[in-house]
Amino acid sequence: MQIGSCARIAISLVVTLCTVVHAGPKYNRKASTSADPAVVAAEKLWQAAAAEPDQRLASTAWEAASEAFFAIARARKLPQAELADAAFAGLLALKNALNVDPRVRTDPRTSAEDFAKVPTPKPIPPREAKMLEGFVTYLSVDSTSDEAIGVKFLRANILRRWNHFAEATPIYLEILERHRTHEVAEYSANLLLDTYNRQQNYVALVELAERLAADTAFMAAKPDLADTVRKIRITSMRRQAEQLEKRAKEDRDLATYDRCGEAYLAVADQTPGASENDEPLYNALVCFQEGGSVDRARAAAARIEKQHPTSKLRVRALARRGKLEGDVGNYKEAASLLEQYAALFSGEKDAAYALADAMYYRLALGDVVRAEHDLGLLLRTGRPTSTSHANIATDMRMRLVAAHVAQGQRQRAAIIARDINPGRWDRFVEQQTVAGALLLNVSCAVALVDELCPRRRDEVLVGFARRALDPLRATVHADAAKRIVLDLELERVLIGRRATNPDFLADQYRALAKSTDPNVRAAARARLARLALHAKRPAVAVSELDACIAEAQMPWFQICERERAKLEPKPTDRLRERLPKPSAGDAPTATEMLR
Repeated sequence: MQIGSCARIAISLVVTLCTVVHAGPKYNRKASTSADPAVVAAEKLWQAAAAEPDQRLASTAWEAASEAFFAIARARKLPQAELADAAFAGLLALKNALNVDPRVRTDPRTSAEDFAKVPTPKPIPPREAKMLEGFVTYLSVDSTSDEAIGVKFLRANILRRWNHFAEATPIYLEILERHRTHEVAEYSANLLLDTYNRQQNYVALVELAERLAADTAFMAAKPDLADTVRKIRITSMRRQAEQLEKRAKEDRDLATYDRCGEAYLAVADQTPGASENDEPLYNALVCFQEGGSVDRARAAAARIEKQHPTSKLRVRALARRGKLEGDVGNYKEAASLLEQYAALFSGEKDAAYALADAMYYRLALGDVVRAEHDLGLLLRTGRPTSTSHANIATDMRMRLVAAHVAQGQRQRAAIIARDINPGRWDRFVEQQTVAGALLLNVSCAVALVDELCPRRRDEVLVGFARRALDPLRATVHADAAKRIVLDLELERVLIGRRATNPDFLADQYRALAKSTDPNVRAAARARLARLALHAKRPAVAVSELDACIAEAQMPWFQICERERAKLEPKPTDRLRERLPKPSAGDAPTATEMLR
């Protein structure tokens, strides 16, 4: 951002004033009645120039008349009033010379490309230099009248036009300070602002804008100048806000983020309700959110919603509000806002992520029905052909399946699971593991018992699970994947659907019992116990379960301990059986009292 971009609104005015010597009708005046020979001769030259039809010759004639009148002023032989009239006639004649000369048609105004660099002074052409000399001559005989102030203004314009800013600036400042009521004072303010801008002297530019804004008497009835000053001040305030935002990002300082939000709000407050205020309000929302000021972020979002209902940033603010409400645990409001955002911004990539977050919040609230609605909205809108969209849809289906399983709605979970694309699981090994385990769970029509299905599984979902687990055989998760595949074979043995050799399965589980993964080792011991029970060898089952209990973590510790308790009484129970039973007169023991 550059302050200069706003100050250039005065350029059209600058061009008009700087080219005043090139445009307009002839500058006429009432002829002097003085009998002085020099004045009479000068008047004749004026009349000859005015009567000359050839423009090229007329220009030369006007120059001669101008020089004649300036010579009278410099001679200082006439009364003060006549000297002033002669100097002014010289100025008008010189303006006419420039006005009719067909060779004077170019304007050395700065091009758009030149605004990026500070202009350097240019040589002043001979005719403009002669005009400057004429201004000096006039001011030597009249320096206080209204006409003199106008001459000073024109002199500053020519100097400024050729980038002689150091000489022009003091003249503009003098007019603003000493001649505030003159008609050229407003033009001087505009041109001085633009001069500072072209010099990239932004400190002086902002200082002058602030000084003008504080001078309410001067600014009254000057709407154009007031608008210029307002835009410069807003741009300056915005630059300060951007610097605070940058510093907050670098330092990760919450207090600086708050100051950044306040600075952006101050920018928006300069023009309440203006269409361009949506951006500073949105920036304030971002700063307050990053700074953890939840209520102030909500207030900024509410202003965007109320004052800029059609702004694109209003839609972005919905997403910001959704994330904010989710961060503070207001899941219902967060989900609602993100759903609104996705509906209004359905064609964007962000819409899919918003719906995924909305579904996450709905599931956290236990609202599976609404979560399923969010999945349907994702499938109907957005960019279904994009890879990211498809990946998000797969993840949302997986979450929804898990939620239905948790609520015991296994049939509905199986229906959703059949629409999952297994080809989307190859992004992360962890996802493949989770997906495979979840699909195996859903493939069973009833709840699993120790992660085994007591009934026949849905073979379609089993096939999906295998597709997810097969790639794991070449990873560190190979033992876990192998154990799951063996469990499928074990289930068939247990329900008598397949005459698999139990000894073969036992050998495979014994190999897994040496795995580096403690969970795999514990699971293998538990499965060996099931095979032993199936072969009616309870002693072997007890031995395997004891080995599982010795090293297992949750949940396998609980599984093995529970199965161990079914096979043989606990040691405390056996000890109690060996103790003599108390007689009727004996006092109850502490243990019996607790019982």
